[in-house]
Amino acid sequence: TLVVLDLRYNLIEDLAIDHLANILEDNTKLRRLELDGNYYRNTSILGHLISIKNDPLLITLDLSRCAIDDDKIQLLAVLLRNNRTLKSLDLSGNSITNFGAHRLAEALHNNKTLIKLDLKRNIGRDCVAIAAAISIRNSQISSLNLSGEEITNDGMKYIANELYNNQTLKHLDLSYNEIGNRGIGYLALVLGNNRTLIKLNLFGNYIGDKGLECLIENLHFNTTLLILNIGGNPIETMSYRFTLNITPEYGWNRTETIGNEYFLRAFQNHSTNEILKLDHNHLNDHDIQHLSELLRSTSIKIVDLSSNEITDQGVKYLTDILRNNRKLTTLDLRYNRIGEQGAEYLYEVFQEHPLNKLKLDGNQNDFVTLVGIAISLRNDRTLVQIDFNGNYLGDQGIRYFTNALQNHKSLNHLSLNNNEIGVQGVRYLAEMIQKQPLNSLQLVGNYLGDEGIVY
Repeated sequence: TLVVLDLRYNLIEDLAIDHLANILEDNTKLRRLELDGNYYRNTSILGHLISIKNDPLLITLDLSRCAIDDDKIQLLAVLLRNNRTLKSLDLSGNSITNFGAHRLAEALHNNKTLIKLDLKRNIGRDCVAIAAAISIRNSQISSLNLSGEEITNDGMKYIANELYNNQTLKHLDLSYNEIGNRGIGYLALVLGNNRTLIKLNLFGNYIGDKGLECLIENLHFNTTLLILNIGGNPIETMSYRFTLNITPEYGWNRTETIGNEYFLRAFQNHSTNEILKLDHNHLNDHDIQHLSELLRSTSIKIVDLSSNEITDQGVKYLTDILRNNRKLTTLDLRYNRIGEQGAEYLYEVFQEHPLNKLKLDGNQNDFVTLVGIAISLRNDRTLVQIDFNGNYLGDQGIRYFTNALQNHKSLNHLSLNNNEIGVQGVRYLAEMIQKQPLNSLQLVGNYLGDEGIVY
């Protein structure tokens, strides 16, 4: 019985190939047919089809860049419908449209064997989504990056369907695609029941208020998702950013106003979220007032409010609540409109607070930045050397600085060159050194004078 037929490099054209295909249609013994190198490159497809049909040991098949169009993919789909051995199939770089990809998806609907399907660089924009859906269903992947793959609403439907019963995927990146309200609706319905996904990135799509509202309603039933990135979408209503059981990892939403207390309460009642990241969201003091109330009853450990429009009054709202929040470890307020009064609020509140990092760079003056550094330094007891040169601390700044270093028993080197430190500043340093001896102290380029040297 003929098992292998090798017809490579024989100038065979399509007409002869069609005739050969008819002859072999009912043949169940031939396991390998080699047709590479004939007049038309795509004649080799028939050989692969024979292998799929008859070879029980075929596990991996590479059909990339083989000029496969929708007609040929439908032939392939018929053979794959009952195939239970093939685990990897590469169809990248062909001419498959959405029509062909959908027929392939239908054929593989009940397939539990194919782990890897590559449909990249084809014509149809749903190709990558369909391949991803099959990977989600059949493989044990925990992370999937589909950023920038032109996934549409229809493609999103395939992915969402496979997420319904998935128990392994924890991280899904769908950023920079073409997912709109309809596509996010498919995903939202699934997320209500999903108990595996932890991180979801939807940055840079076409999700509007209606799509986000649908997402929020279903997330009320989800207790697993911790990080959701919805930045870079045309979201108009400010309050939506506070509605989630989890919160956006990044900002950059197009928002102006705040309202709708119902959505605010949805966030407030969530007890497991540890990260609140709302940078670049045009938050003003009024918004911070609402946010402060949310922080009162949550387990937030990290708060990022950088690059917003927060002033001293907004800081006061925050500090009034954070005063009693002992779980907070990091507060990022960089690039806002905080002045010296706001910095004073922060310094007062965090004097005896276990906060590890307070970031205040890019506010109204260097003094504000200094306060953030001082508080961060105070709680980092592992420091051995500090070089803080050329920062224009002045006497007032050095007071905060030395107070922060009072109990650093491990510190042995301190460099404060070119910081405009005068007599009063040296006095603060002298008091600190009495309690905290140093091996090395550098004060080059300051304003010590004779009186300062005495200290």
